[in-house]
Amino acid sequence: MGIWVPGDNLGLICTTDPSCPLSNIIFYWEALTVLAAIEWSTSSPLLAGHSVENPLRLTIHSDNMNTVNVFSSLSAQPEYNPILMAAVDLLIRHNIDLRVVHIPGDDNTTADSLSRFNLDSVKKNHPSIKIQHFKPPRTSAGGLKK
Repeated sequence: MGIWVPGDNLGLICTTDPSCPLSNIIFYWEALTVLAAIEWSTSSPLLAGHSVENPLRLTIHSDNMNTVNVFSSLSAQPEYNPILMAAVDLLIRHNIDLRVVHIPGDDNTTADSLSRFNLDSVKKNHPSIKIQHFKPPRTSAGGLKK
């Protein structure tokens, strides 16, 4: 899993669990990465000075159209509902206005390289990038427990 935060020159990386029942479905990891990005935003300096009256506008780019569609429609197959419900809970609790928009894969090379742990490529294109590890969100999807 990889998240690229260009404004902070930050890359976030996380290994995936091959024992997860949904581990062979890329959409599962893409949706979980969006949830992780939302979680990260709730603990980042982005929320400093954020008030309940003015929602924080958060845009996440994904090269996976299924992910874009699920977070745009807030409708998913039952096995993905725990991810979606956890995301909506965070959005409501922190007054975040989320937009997940499609980005062509050719324009998503940094996040893709982060997700594949191809850190030499990332550092070649972004020499001063800070790379941090993160833990995946805990949901009941895929056998993970809340």
